[in-house]
Amino acid sequence: TTIDVQQLIAPPDNGGAGLAVAELQIEAAWVWPEQHQWLKQFGETLRARLVAARAAGRADYENMIKAIYTSYLGRLAGTGEGAFKHPYLHHQQPAWYAAIEGFTRWRALRYARRIGRDFDLYPTECLADAWFYRVPDGINPADLQDPLRPDGTRTNGSYRLKSIPDELL
Repeated sequence: TTIDVQQLIAPPDNGGAGLAVAELQIEAAWVWPEQHQWLKQFGETLRARLVAARAAGRADYENMIKAIYTSYLGRLAGTGEGAFKHPYLHHQQPAWYAAIEGFTRWRALRYARRIGRDFDLYPTECLADAWFYRVPDGINPADLQDPLRPDGTRTNGSYRLKSIPDELL
C-alpha cells in the first residue's frame, strides 16, 4: 500500500527504513484515481465517544467502543469466521485493512525508535501494535509514554503504558 512505501522511504528517525525509491525496485502498481478517507468520520466519532467515556469514568462504554472499533476493522481483511457476509460484502475491503495495518506498523516503529534513542531500550516482544519492554531499575516506565498535549490528552494512536504485571512491581 502507499503507506508501506512511504514508511520504507521515510528516514529511520521517523520509524522508516531509510530506503531510496530505486532500492524498492517497484516495477508495477495498481493506482486508483479516488483518494478518499472513507473511515475518517467513523474513527473521529468513535474517538470522541471514547474520550467522553473515559472522562465520565465509564469503563463499560470504553470497552464497548473499543470492541466496535476492533471488530469492524478486523473484518475489513475479509477472511475467516469474522469476515463480513452478505449483504455487507461492500464493507469487506482488504486494501483498507492493509493500509490501516501499514500505518499502525509505521507508528509502532516510530515509537520503538524514540524509546531506543531516548532510553537505549528495545522491545523484547510484540503482538500486533503492542510492544513489550523489560524496563530496568532507574527508569520510570511512565516516561516511555508519548508526551501529553497541552490540554492533557494524547493524540490518537499515542503509545501509553497500559499495565505492569503485579509480580514486576
